[in-house]
Amino acid sequence: MISIPASWITYRFIESPIRKLINTRPSKNANLFAGSLAFTIPLFASAGLFIAKSNGFPERFEHLNPFALEVSKANSSTFHSHFSRGFQVSEQAEGRALFIGDSVLQHYVIPVTAALNLEVSDVDTVSRGGCVLLKGVEFKDQFSDISCNELRSKLYQSDKRYEYVVISQAWNSYDSSILNFQNREPFSKWRPFISQTLEHFSHLVGKIILIGWHPEIAGTNSIQPTITLNKEKYIHNLNSIKVKNISELQHSSAFFHSIALEKGISLVEPYKIFCEKEPCQTADKSWSFFADSQHLTGKATSFVANRINELLKGQHKNIVYSPN
Repeated sequence: MISIPASWITYRFIESPIRKLINTRPSKNANLFAGSLAFTIPLFASAGLFIAKSNGFPERFEHLNPFALEVSKANSSTFHSHFSRGFQVSEQAEGRALFIGDSVLQHYVIPVTAALNLEVSDVDTVSRGGCVLLKGVEFKDQFSDISCNELRSKLYQSDKRYEYVVISQAWNSYDSSILNFQNREPFSKWRPFISQTLEHFSHLVGKIILIGWHPEIAGTNSIQPTITLNKEKYIHNLNSIKVKNISELQHSSAFFHSIALEKGISLVEPYKIFCEKEPCQTADKSWSFFADSQHLTGKATSFVANRINELLKGQHKNIVYSPN
């Protein structure tokens, strides 16, 4: 809504005068002016980066639309409120829990921590968005601020012991980034790397928890914070939020269960978190559980923690987990 008038203003008062100046006065001054303007590009690029890093600069809604600010805060990552990306491992020889994975793993950190009755201070993380941290992966990195390959190398040099290690990735991604997939079959291509990772931690960890295939969500565009969004429209649009890869989730189940049985680990299937009962539960009466096509909102934390607690109890009835 804002982009259209902004584009017209840019065209009318900046682009058109520059074109006219250069076309009618191909002088040294005109070229100097155009060249100087080009130096503003890094400024706008930096502003764009800041907005992206600040979750769209949600404070812009504070006076324009307070409800949109509330939605923006609800959509913000619980991981980034408590943890930092990269290699965040304390110096103690032993720890309670270690979480390994990309941004999809990140949004389960707080719910799993609650389900296992742990404190945030008990948790170490090795994580970065767009990064595969499974052992044995040859990875073509697309980012440069934190090296994925250096994170992986440092992770598997560590011999720190834990009660729990929790592992996950965006399993439906990385086809072009992982150079040594042995095949392109959606599920089995991951088996060698998962196996190597589990083998590494088998003598360092009391319990390994693997999080399975993640849901892909449709309909979240209709609940994004905008100047025109209001609570009535938001709640109405909750009905449009659906899991769109149910068949894929169902087919992945046999693959992950075979690994869990073979390796003697615990498995948490997001499909069972959200879709054990039909229809899949993607929201409550007031809030979406998904901020976008794959990442959870803070409002999902209690629901997801309770479901993980139930799933782990079902697998290990002799162990009592108690969510916060």
